[in-house]
Amino acid sequence: MTNRFKSLKKILFICGFSLVIWSCKKEAALEVSDYEYKSDKTALIEVNIQTITGKTEVANSINQELCNFVCTSFYIDASKDKQNKIEDCANQFNSSYSNFKSQFSSELSQELSKWEAFVDGELTYQNELLLSFAMSSSINTGGSKPITKVQFLNFDRNNGKPLVFNDLVSNKTELLNVMKSYLEQELFSSTLKIEEFTTNNVLNIPDHFGYNDLGIVAFYETQTNNFIEFSIPFNKVEGYLKY
Repeated sequence: MTNRFKSLKKILFICGFSLVIWSCKKEAALEVSDYEYKSDKTALIEVNIQTITGKTEVANSINQELCNFVCTSFYIDASKDKQNKIEDCANQFNSSYSNFKSQFSSELSQELSKWEAFVDGELTYQNELLLSFAMSSSINTGGSKPITKVQFLNFDRNNGKPLVFNDLVSNKTELLNVMKSYLEQELFSSTLKIEEFTTNNVLNIPDHFGYNDLGIVAFYETQTNNFIEFSIPFNKVEGYLKY
């Protein structure tokens, strides 16, 4: 596994992504299962995610969205239709790598760096209304650095519907004011300025937003394919959230 992907996983760990908080009502908690896929015969591929156990409509809806994240990460050849099963997406990634190598002589193809695809995801928060998953991917096709992606996938616990920032928030103005103060603290020792994340002095909606055991977590992407991330305790924002 590349050092860059290890660093990305470390970021997730620091945010508390590896901890799962279940609802106080244990009977309301959905069970999760570990899904693992590995292949190194062509490209190096590793998928380690948690999915919802069972075949209910809620489980199927959530699991399909988790699968979509994996398949979107693998999808690099726009001339082909994107697959919707992880194994098929991995095979398509391998095929793209094989086609790429075939453009070079046997001698040169052996010197090419092996393509790599790593995807990781886990349930970070659950209560009787909401589930929140933290997902990350690192795709290396021989460029100067891997393409990395971090995203929260949030779902309505009762119907499996995906939830975005506006679905989760009851008072966006006040929440963004609190988030702005926390982001300013995060940027204090950085070369980045708060103005890069605001419009007319109002904080932009985060690129990625979710929940962990400590509270809410927000990610802002930078122009250098990096992330600024911070968390806010629930007691500072609970009056501004729907879930």
